[in-house]
Amino acid sequence: MIEFWQLPGSSRFLRGIADDLRAGCNVVLTFSEHSIDGWFTTLCAELSDSLPSPQTLVPDGSPPIVALQNHLGLQNASPRMSLPELCRLHAFGGKLIYLDFRTPGEWLPWQKFLLDYEDACKQLSLTERTLFIAGLCGEVAPLAPGQANLLHLHHWMGQVDSLDIRIHAANLLSGTTLPPWQRQLAVSLLVELALWDPEVCAIGSSLPLADLIQPAAWLTQLARNRGWTAADDVKASPAGWRGLTQPFEGDNRVHSAWLALASRQEALNQRVWNGQVAALFPILERHRQALLKYHRALLRIPWPTTFGTINRHEDLELNHIADQLRSLNSYGLRDTCDFVCWLRDIRNDLAHLSLVSPGNLLKPQFSARMSRCPAEDC
Repeated sequence: MIEFWQLPGSSRFLRGIADDLRAGCNVVLTFSEHSIDGWFTTLCAELSDSLPSPQTLVPDGSPPIVALQNHLGLQNASPRMSLPELCRLHAFGGKLIYLDFRTPGEWLPWQKFLLDYEDACKQLSLTERTLFIAGLCGEVAPLAPGQANLLHLHHWMGQVDSLDIRIHAANLLSGTTLPPWQRQLAVSLLVELALWDPEVCAIGSSLPLADLIQPAAWLTQLARNRGWTAADDVKASPAGWRGLTQPFEGDNRVHSAWLALASRQEALNQRVWNGQVAALFPILERHRQALLKYHRALLRIPWPTTFGTINRHEDLELNHIADQLRSLNSYGLRDTCDFVCWLRDIRNDLAHLSLVSPGNLLKPQFSARMSRCPAEDC
């Protein structure tokens, strides 16, 4: 199974960080709150053949030079030691150090240190140079410094797209017992509901399909677990760092969990409808073509309709096929007619921008037949 940090967008993000480190640059990474964990472990594996194993230094409020002296076991830790003096210490050189910051108070002294150290790095060879990875999460992320020659920024927001999330959702659902068409639908719904957030995929993939079609309850609980409220201003800049919004495929999008919490039902329904259309319309079309092929001798043309006369079999829609089969009044066609009427009702709901309810869509008497659609090229 492909892990999340092996997906195209995720792995591209990590490769960019790894390339900068191999080139001797320090890096600052920014993440919104509730970003998925696991990137550091994957990055360490990526670097294992070219750089020292990263050491994690937990900021404790000490001045950065003192914290480094204590972390590396250097004697006579003193805040009066200068940065050039630190860089000249043999025990300091050739390390890879990871720092994780969650509050501005922790970060600001280190920000100054890294900006000063960026200049000091220019005097050190690659083998002598200790490199830093600084992770800024949530409210600290907007305080990232500007890009410098040997201090590079990598922003996580906006790195994944719907293809990444589709692969991730498909991986999570690969072992499910759902019929193939329902698994395709579940993946499509998770893509629309999750957008950039793999945690939505992780939660949704463990739920019944009916809950993905009507997701308000579990998405609301996710929003509450994250401390969001309906009063949150999703247009304000802090909303991005809190995980409420994010740039996604060219637009700034609002998290589905907040839409559910704030009772933005119309917007949430639009996402569910998008997922239903993307998964179901191709299946409906395959069934229409199969019906035309296997019942061609029974279907009459020309066929008059309210909008004109249909003169080609290929132009008969599901409602026309249902009407013709029903008019034959054949007992042998009753099951097929019921199935076609069900397909027609699904198609009509979607075509009129209405959601297909779980009660209608998941009728067990039609599910198996939905999966047995013959291929068009047979």
